[in-house]
Amino acid sequence: MRTFIALLFLGWSLPIFAQIEFSSDKVRDLYEKGLERHDAGNYDKAIELYLEGLKFCSKENKDLFYSELSFSYGLKNELDQSNKYAFKVLKSSDRLYNYAFQRISNNYLVQKEYKKLRKLTKKAIKKHGERVIFLRNYAFLELRAEQFEESQKWLKKICLSGDGVGRDFVLLGMVENKLAHMDAALMAMTFGLFLDPENSKADVAISFLEQYLFGKSWEKDCQELLKAKEEKRAPQMNITLPPLSEGEDFNANSLEFMMPLSRAVLLSNDEINICAKNHFEQLAVLTETAWGILLSEGSALQEEEKELYTEVYQPFFKEFEKEGRKKLYSYYIFSGTEEGKDNMLNDTELRVIIQKIEEERGQD
Repeated sequence: MRTFIALLFLGWSLPIFAQIEFSSDKVRDLYEKGLERHDAGNYDKAIELYLEGLKFCSKENKDLFYSELSFSYGLKNELDQSNKYAFKVLKSSDRLYNYAFQRISNNYLVQKEYKKLRKLTKKAIKKHGERVIFLRNYAFLELRAEQFEESQKWLKKICLSGDGVGRDFVLLGMVENKLAHMDAALMAMTFGLFLDPENSKADVAISFLEQYLFGKSWEKDCQELLKAKEEKRAPQMNITLPPLSEGEDFNANSLEFMMPLSRAVLLSNDEINICAKNHFEQLAVLTETAWGILLSEGSALQEEEKELYTEVYQPFFKEFEKEGRKKLYSYYIFSGTEEGKDNMLNDTELRVIIQKIEEERGQD
């Protein structure tokens, strides 16, 4: 079971724990034994040891014991007690404020105490400003209430902050999808997968990409192509190309217009034999194609997502200019799946590109 200290490392890095000075060996012993009991799943004994440690520890280290008590009570599903000790951290400790805030937030979500969650978040922002950990609560609350434009506003702030993680970008993609901003949705979801191919919303992102990139007749067209090749005849496919539109929102450089054309080109290209590839190889090729559309001059994405495009996507995808990087990135986003990982490991071209990157880093 992950200890609080492991969580601390994730959010605050090792030096904080390394600098802790316990008031006595007895206090340190009680704290460490509490961690051991917690990790063994004996939360009652861990709580007993932490409560004992509180009697003797110095004032500046009470937040450590409060935090561990909140964690252990939380895993016992005694959420009111968990909140009680987490609130003590909020009142007494800046160094562990984020951890305690997240603990109470998680508890309120389980308890469906959404009004309390909003109040907690409002107070935290008033005290500490718009930290990403606080903004995530607002984004979730608005998403839950189906206030998609409001949720989009908070998620964009998170993603522009420089502290957004893969899950944040995937959630933004989900909201953009709800708002029918398909170019923005695809870019946010694929970028989220690149940041973390195994993030907790990865399955949602992959499901979206499967539905959007393959389109309605991909599998049927592939079966016909392979069958026609076996029978040595011309394939009979009914590829529907997008209609030209004079609508106000129409953009000829959007995925909506260009992706069906791109699929038709890929399916007609005998050299790449795309239909003989496996599921995630096909998706990787289609993703690479979609990125080519999204990042081209005058694309719909540049018009709709100026800030994110300029500050996040464009700087990152400048790496595309280097040989083979676009293919590498498009394969990497599916590496959180077994088949996707196999594609990464077994593709000779990708291995050569990865070796080049490692050599470049070695020269820095």
